Amino acid sequence: MFAILVLAVAWLMSRLTTGGMRRLLQRRALPPLLREVLARVSGVAVMIVGLYIVFRVAGLTTVAMSVVGGTGLIGIVLGIAFREISENFL
Repeated sequence: MFAILVLAVAWLMSRLTTGGMRRLLQRRALPPLLREVLARVSGVAVMIVGLYIVFRVAGLTTVAMSVVGGTGLIGIVLGIAFREISENFL
């Protein structure tokens, strides 16, 4: 029951973070696509922290570490994949 409550709070915080980032980035002179990507990434990060907490509380430390490691690995892969696009953008 506690895990469901934590997931619900994490989802709500994720939605609030995404909306807050959209409003915060609205003031910046950024392309709309970049603003949306940054806002969603911040929301996903909050949701991943919520999942990590649920797994740690449930005693599934191995799964929790896999989630953290998997997100790190995905970040590296996406960084390498979008490196050239980012260089061209800058």
